Parts: sequence; C-alpha cells; structure tokens
Amino acid sequence: MRREEGTLLGRLKPLLIIICLAGLLSASACVPRPLERATSFAPFGDGLAPVLVGDPLSGKWGFIDHSGEIKIPPQFDSALPFSEGLAAVETEDSKWGYIDPAGRFQIAPQFKEGVSSFSEGLASVMVDRKIGFIDQKGEIVIEPRFEYASEFKEGMAVVKQEGKYGYIDRKGNLVIPPSFEGAFPFSEGLAAVKEGGKWGFIDKTGTYLISPRFQEALPFQEGLAPVKTKDGWGYINYQGTFVIPPQFEGAGPFSEGLAPVQRNGLMGYIDLRGEFVIPPRFASALWFSEGLAVVRIDQGGTDPLLMKKAIIDREGRIVLP
Repeated sequence: MRREEGTLLGRLKPLLIIICLAGLLSASACVPRPLERATSFAPFGDGLAPVLVGDPLSGKWGFIDHSGEIKIPPQFDSALPFSEGLAAVETEDSKWGYIDPAGRFQIAPQFKEGVSSFSEGLASVMVDRKIGFIDQKGEIVIEPRFEYASEFKEGMAVVKQEGKYGYIDRKGNLVIPPSFEGAFPFSEGLAAVKEGGKWGFIDKTGTYLISPRFQEALPFQEGLAPVKTKDGWGYINYQGTFVIPPQFEGAGPFSEGLAPVQRNGLMGYIDLRGEFVIPPRFASALWFSEGLAVVRIDQGGTDPLLMKKAIIDREGRIVLP
C-alpha cells in the first residue's frame, strides 16, 4: 500500500475529485498549486530561483523565492538565474530577453541563442552566429566576432577564435591571445587552461603558475581547485599541491564552504577538509547558492528527464518542493 492511501488525505482524495468535477468547489481550490507540479529548478540568484512547472519537455519556467512562493508566474520556455538584477528568459518565439525581479522586460526579447547571465555589467549574446557583449541597457558594447565567449570574471572573459581559446578585457581587446585547447574564466587570480592535452593554471599575464599536468581541471573557489588525475578527482591549492587527495569520481568547485563530489555513482557534499557533511545520495548535485542547492533524486528510473529535482539546505534536508 502506498503511504498516501493510509493517510486521511489519501482516503478523501476520490471524494475531492468528485466534488471538483461537480463544481461544488472553486476552480482555484481544485487546481494543484504550481509548485506542486514543479519538475526542475536552477540555482538561486538575487533571492529568486528559476522553476520549471509541468512536463519537462513542454512545461514553463517561472521564479520562486526562498519560501517556495512563485514570484514570477511560469510563462517562459527557458530561464537563467538572476544576476545583477536581471535574468535571461526565452519566450515562445525562441527569442531571449532580460527581465527584472518583477517579471518586466528590461531588455526586449531579440536574441536567438548564446546568451549568458550578466556579470560585471556585461552579458554575452549571439548575433548572426557570432558572440559579443551587451550592457544592461541592451546595447552592444563588444561587437559580435567570437565563436564562443564566457561571462566576465575579474575583468576578463574567455573567447574562442579559429578553434583556440584566449582572453579579452572589458573593451574587447585580446589580452591573452587565443592559443589554448580549452579555458575557464579567471577566479582568484588564476585560470584553468588546456594545452597539449593537459590542464594547468595561468595568471593574468598568461604565465603558467601551475604547469599543465592534470587530465581535467575546474576554477579555483575558496582557495581550492578541483582537478583530475588517474586516481580520480581531488583538490589542489595555489601551489598545485593536493590538499584533498584524488579519490572522487566527479567533483565541482567549492561554494559557501561545500563542494559537490561523486562517490559510487552518487553525489554528496564535502567541506574544505574533504569530509562528507552531506552523504552521497543524489543522482546529481549543483553548487550551493544563498544557502541552498539543486539536486536530482534517482527514483529508480534511467531517464534523467523523469528524475525528481529538489532543493536542499546545508544539512541535506529537502526544503522544496
């Protein structure tokens, strides 16, 4: 017997359905609250988080606050988290624009794809299959000419030209010429780059401070960077020395003192000492933001679209939905 059938609500559910069909209750009382039909979430930003309501393939995105209350009704085909007071959203005609926390468009939907959240006052957009940058008025300030561009971090952004990655400044000038096979934005003064099939870390002059020797690498956060060796993922310090030895099947950067890692196929969270504070029990897990993190719960299925997504707190407790 399912747990619901043993509760008062479970026994009354058939009666409630009959009452609703007979029109004896208001329509609002008979329609499930939107959050009860939430199927996906994205991380919080500026106090709001994108939420997908309805079928994973045909539902609509809106935004909720920390209590789970819907602040911007589900109406978008896709949405990115808020950053610097704006969020990128996709409308039914497959155009992206930017809304404020009240859900009003501040930058009209006009971009087809390739958009990013705002960072340091700029956001990347695609025009005629090339990437450039707009300001918060929606005006192009760096002409679209790149194959790829990251968000700006510490005054620089990763760009791709002719298949290679380099870095530009806020004026669009190349400050580190495209020469890398892969690259991440700068964080804490260093950037992970790939050269000769291996990952290392450079400073803002393009000089290696940690030589390329890792199979994979992610940006530094809170003094540590996830890197992968033949023994798995671990975390190094600014000198390239392992502080948390390689041991995980997967790993993400630290945020708010915790980092998502994978062990035995499941994700949990470790602290800066490498000790689990939330045991591995999730199918996937994202970073913490504003004290909350998005996780995916394996309910016995194999299709990721059918897995339940939820939001947990720092104790690992599901708080939404």
